[in-house]
Formats: sequence, C-alpha cells, structure tokens
Amino acid sequence: TDVREARLWFERAAQSNYAAAEFFLGVFYDEGYDVDVDEPAAVKWFERAAEHGDVEALYVLAMHYNSGRGVVQDGKKCLEYIHKGVELNHAASLYFLGYCYYNGNIVDKDQKKAVAYYKQAAELGHRDAQYALGYCYDFGHGTETNYHEAFRWYYTAAVHNDPDAQYSVAEAFFYGNGVRQSYEKALEWYRHSARRRNAAAIYSIGYCYFNGYGVEADTAMAFEYYDKAAEMNDVSSQIALGFYYGYGEGVEQNDTISAYWFQKAAESGNE
Repeated sequence: TDVREARLWFERAAQSNYAAAEFFLGVFYDEGYDVDVDEPAAVKWFERAAEHGDVEALYVLAMHYNSGRGVVQDGKKCLEYIHKGVELNHAASLYFLGYCYYNGNIVDKDQKKAVAYYKQAAELGHRDAQYALGYCYDFGHGTETNYHEAFRWYYTAAVHNDPDAQYSVAEAFFYGNGVRQSYEKALEWYRHSARRRNAAAIYSIGYCYFNGYGVEADTAMAFEYYDKAAEMNDVSSQIALGFYYGYGEGVEQNDTISAYWFQKAAESGNE
C-alpha cells in the first residue's frame, strides 16, 4: 500500500539521520499507521528527530512528557522541550507556554507572561493563540481591557475558521464592543460559528429570530435553533424550550416537556 511504501521510505531515510523521516516514523508508531501503536517506539523516533534538529519533534516530545504517553509523565522534561521550541520561535511551543502561564500548569501562574507568549505565537499565525490573545484583551487578563485589540485578534482567528473566535466576533458586533454595533453582522458571524457546531452560536441565532435582531422576528425559526442547541446541552436553549412548552409559545402547551427541559438545564448547568 501507499502507507507501507511511505513507511519503508522513511525507514531508509532515517538510516541516514534524516530528521524529517525520523519524525514521521514517530508519527507512524504514535498513530498506528501500517504498524501497531507503540508509544515508546514513537518517543524514540521523536527523540532522534529532535537531536537532528526537527522542531516539530521537540513539541511532540513535550506533549508526550506532559501527558505521560510512552514515557513517565515529567513536567520538567516537558518544559525543557518547550523552551527549546520557543528558542526556535516555534508557534505551537510559544502558545503552549503561554497556556501554561495563563492557567498555572507546570509553571507558576503569570497571565502577563501568558499574554506575551500568546502574542508571539499569534503574530506567527497560530490560530488558538490569536483567539486566546483576543480573549485576554476582551476580559483584561494579563493586560488592560482593550476591545479594539480583542476584536482584531478574534477577527484574525475567525477568518481562519475558529468557531469560538467567530462567535466572539459576532458578540462584538452584537454589543458594539471594539467595532460599530450591527445586529446584521452579528447574525452573519453567529451563522459562521454555528456551521461549525458552536452551540452558543446556534442559540444566539434563535435569540435573534425571537427578538427580531438583524432579521424579521420569527418565533418558529427561533424554536428550531433553540431545539438544535438544546440537544447539544446548551443551557440557555434548554431554558428557552422550557418556556416555549410551558407557555405554549408556537408549540402545544405541555407541562411535562417543559419540566423536562428545565430539569435538563439544571443538570447541564452543573456539569
């Protein structure tokens, strides 16, 4: 097969210490491509690739030591590999170090440092870092609140199809935070996010239809979106369905179904 031929080619190339081949052999053993999954073997190949200068191998090794996959979990070793990647300006390594500082994982919590690393990764095009940086500016985590900068970074991630960023762009347009307020543009971005199964965005489309924000009010359409989001455990949608059935809003009044959705909302809210 093509996969087997690729593995054999990588094995031959690895004999000549070709770092990329060593890295991909690690991937083969890590994922079970044409071989049984063997995480210790994967780590061995990633280590060889890292020794020969493959920066992606440094990052993957860090993730293995962080999770304990194929090795004894070791936060110190994880950071060691991450810092090597950071020195090489590796975007994913920069983002992960920022994530660690933001949450206090492995390192002492320091959200100012988190913002600094997120920014470096974001400027290198790392989508998750772009969203995280927008979030920090939005809520003043590790930096002063700045809605314009928040919107800029949310939008940058949103055009690269990050559903959470698309939802945040929609929210910015809905409330006019950092951008001119527009229900129409908010609805447009809610729809982008909803296509990627963001439950909060699906609920928000229903909310727009219910209230006539950016679209003609239509409680039947609102119900359809609430129903979709409720099945995805969106609490606000479950509460909305409770009221729909409780008051018979566009559906047959049913106290039993109403109670069911209120109970689901209570359970979802406690998850």
